[in-house]
Amino acid sequence: MAKKKSEKVEQNQTEKINKILDATLEVISKKTIEGTRMHLIAKEADVSQAILHYYFKSKNEILISLLKQLQENLKEKRTMMKVSDDLKLDEHIGIFFEQKTDIIKNEPRLDIAQFDYFAQSLVNPELKQCFKEFFKSWTDEINTAVSHDDNNDSDNEMIPYILVSILMGASMFSLLYNEEFDLEKYTKKSKEMILGAIR
Repeated sequence: MAKKKSEKVEQNQTEKINKILDATLEVISKKTIEGTRMHLIAKEADVSQAILHYYFKSKNEILISLLKQLQENLKEKRTMMKVSDDLKLDEHIGIFFEQKTDIIKNEPRLDIAQFDYFAQSLVNPELKQCFKEFFKSWTDEINTAVSHDDNNDSDNEMIPYILVSILMGASMFSLLYNEEFDLEKYTKKSKEMILGAIR
């Protein structure tokens, strides 16, 4: 009985934390990180400021927790997109483009937050470290996909950085130009360029 009650309490806490982090993402997408305030997050999450401060002592703590959650969620989604553990290189690379396209079309607030995190990381060392870890996870995963292709060319060590730059470029142009930007053509050409550079 006590175990079930403990599990229920833990589940409620996890749900509350996720609600707060989602509210934080929403506030960031509307107000930027600079304009985000604890009271705005509490209002968006529909919780009292006391509850918010119970789970997170500061805005910085929420920002770091959100960034870590985003990293875990994106990585988990990419893992779920893999149809097998034995993917070909173009399938591995395709997953990154597919996920980025999905974010651009369905969750643009993730891209808005990523650009804002980058800007804030230039003045906040703790956020910078966390943001570097976010991107390192991404580049490490791309590097693993590129290495699986039995191509040990040392020139390929820059491919993860180039691919991340291309993906973030897709986000930037989509946010700036909306419907005017041909995401499908950009994605197709970028994928060809990356695969051509590896082979």
